[in-house]
Amino acid sequence: MKKLTTVRNNIAECDMEMLKILKKRFEYCLQAAQIKKKLNLKLTQPEVEIKLKEIWKQHKDEVLSEDFLNDLFILVVNYSKKIQKYN
Repeated sequence: MKKLTTVRNNIAECDMEMLKILKKRFEYCLQAAQIKKKLNLKLTQPEVEIKLKEIWKQHKDEVLSEDFLNDLFILVVNYSKKIQKYN
């Protein structure tokens, strides 16, 4: 029974860590989208990527994979397209 409790606790800890990472990803996505919005959505993809890399460098010491940048870039581009539709 003790092993089962340990496994459950480990799963709960993993879930909490994953939630923290997902929350950070969402915050970075919003941060990048806000940068783009402040610049009137006139950035080209390379310019957006530069801004995202700046954000990445600020937070690279955190436990996030390099794939995070690619995922974030795709999310921000999609998010920006949605903003443009509504503006």
